[in-house]
Amino acid sequence: MRKLLLILICFVVTQAVETQEIIQTLTLESAIDRVLSYNIDIQKTAIDLATASYAAEHTWSTFFPTINVGANASYRSNLISNGGLSFQETNGSWAISATVSLQLNAGIPYAIKQLKLAAERQGSAYLSAKQKLELSVTGTFYGLLASQYYLKLLEENLAFAQNYKDRMYESFQAGITGEIAYLRSQLEVETARTTLNSEKIRYDDNMRQFLVLLGLDPEQNVALQGEIQADRIEVDSDSLVQKYLASHPDVKAKQQEIERQELAKKQSDFKTYAPTIELSYGLNLSSTNRGSFTDPFSLGIAVNIPINPWIPGTQANQDNRKVKSDLEKAYLDLKNTEQQTMLNIKLKAATLNNSWQNIENLRTRASIAQRSFDLQERDYKAGLIGYSTLEDSQKDLYEANYQLLQGQVSYCNAVIDLAGALNVSLNELVTVK
Repeated sequence: MRKLLLILICFVVTQAVETQEIIQTLTLESAIDRVLSYNIDIQKTAIDLATASYAAEHTWSTFFPTINVGANASYRSNLISNGGLSFQETNGSWAISATVSLQLNAGIPYAIKQLKLAAERQGSAYLSAKQKLELSVTGTFYGLLASQYYLKLLEENLAFAQNYKDRMYESFQAGITGEIAYLRSQLEVETARTTLNSEKIRYDDNMRQFLVLLGLDPEQNVALQGEIQADRIEVDSDSLVQKYLASHPDVKAKQQEIERQELAKKQSDFKTYAPTIELSYGLNLSSTNRGSFTDPFSLGIAVNIPINPWIPGTQANQDNRKVKSDLEKAYLDLKNTEQQTMLNIKLKAATLNNSWQNIENLRTRASIAQRSFDLQERDYKAGLIGYSTLEDSQKDLYEANYQLLQGQVSYCNAVIDLAGALNVSLNELVTVK
């Protein structure tokens, strides 16, 4: 696979942005930084990652004993009989107790491994979500840049139509051109103006939505400056599948789910069928209303051997069988995910390779249209052709440039789609071999 440059983006350096300050320019890099720090879903995923990592760092909690400390105090006295209510020190009593209980079973090591695996899974989920969000912002950013180019084309088209209408008006006043031709020139102007206004409304709405996504004021004056230029990259779908399929987030998630199910099954087997050892320790300090003091101490060990799981059909036996069934389904899910991911990578790669031919055709058409317009403009200035012929040539040039712009945007989107299918950054896709 040959390394080829994908996209050259030249942006003005973003100035420091303070609260309430109007942003003059916005780069792709600053947009990505903002959305990663603002996006709620990413923040929630980061919190889940921190929680899972904390649990993985404190795996000793799975076998930490249960510790309870209690205290109570009481006072006893007759209310009416035998002299009534009295307050004497000997009528009071108190007690303090402490118990420690520890349960041990052979499934604890697998519970610890599950905590560590959960942290790894959450880390993979965070990186995958971050990558998808970056690619989504990239696609939106390029789409807005394309809209800016399109607005410039529409403005040029409107200016040309307005100039044509003015010339037709002069010809109409001189009696050279009929009223119908002049009215048609007016219609051309209004049509071009309507198209331009509609595109401005669409662009402004998309820009506002983009700024909201970044956590910015949608009414801020934000300008995107840059250039979209698509250069060819050649990709081989089989090589991409071989290199990225196993590490793809969806596939990796299924592999981790199988690993989790395997650990869960081992934990269930040992916890269900193996004996459980319980160690206990207790100490009670108490005094009676007669002033005596007691401090009984207890230490015990118990072994529990489960019987129900060994009997087919019992609830404990069925629960353990269900764990095994879940593991079998996880293997089926992995196989299906691998197949779907492979097909998606091959489809996106084929789309990218095939769309380049369209880019070359559109570039050729735009070059021809530009050359034709230049020649027609020369002939018009020499008085060899009329303005209507030049207008037709200008329309062809406008349409050719517009189609080329759309083709370039489609190609860039195809690159982004392939990067998304592989779950890699654009830079990595450019340098892939």
